[in-house]
Order: sequence, then C-alpha cells, then structure tokens
Amino acid sequence: MKKQFFFTMLLMLCSMGAIAQNKATAANDSVTIFLNNFKTFVSEIQVNDSTTEKQFEELELRYKNFNKLYTEKFKKQMTNDQISDFTKYKTRYKVKVLDHKVGKKTGKLSQKADTIGQKMGEGLKKAGSEIGGFVKGIFGKD
Repeated sequence: MKKQFFFTMLLMLCSMGAIAQNKATAANDSVTIFLNNFKTFVSEIQVNDSTTEKQFEELELRYKNFNKLYTEKFKKQMTNDQISDFTKYKTRYKVKVLDHKVGKKTGKLSQKADTIGQKMGEGLKKAGSEIGGFVKGIFGKD
C-alpha cells in the first residue's frame, strides 16, 4: 500500500514538473514570436523610404500596440537579452520616425548620425592611443 502511495505521489510530482516545463516553453516561444514580429515590423519600415504621413500614422498605431503588448504581457517573461533586443528595435523605429519628420527639412538624420558617430569613433581611437602610449611610457622600456 505504501509503495502504491509513494509511486502515485512520484508520478504526480513528475507530471506537475512536465506541465510547468511545457508552460515555460510555451511562454518562451510566444516571446520569441513577439520579438520576431516586432523585428519584421521595424525592418520593413527601415527599408521603405517612401512612406506617406497617413502611412506613418497607421504605423504609429501598430507600434503603440506592440509597445502595449510588451509592457503588459511580454516584458515580465523576457530575459535581459530579449529586453535589449526589443529596446534596440524600438530605438530603430524611433530613429526612422524622427528621420522622417526632421529629414524633410534638414536632410537625412541617420546619415548625419553615422557621420558624427564615425568622427567620434576616430577621436576615441586617437584618445585611446594617447592613453596607451602614456601607460607604455610609464611602465615600458625601449
């Protein structure tokens, strides 16, 4: 009788563990699908340079729906890497919208940002070289 009881308890514990694992896997799969859908949404916007004002209004509604789902449902289930990915695509969307709004008057914002980033990178490399030379000068022997 005790053997049957313990066997039944063991079977129930294993079953509960399997059910919990299936729920965790399903939640992870839904997060992955959500991220892929958001990535596709942002990628399509980035490629299209001929979006009209009306289309941007519709895209903004879709973006708000993605953001609402993220906040209310998926953020709690996401890993740090997944949150980082969502934020990366969210930023790309915002840059594209800003580029559209500002770009009409001042030229392509993303091109200007790339140029500024490139110049900053070159400056940081030079500063890093100077620091490296300083450290070698203190501790190195020729």
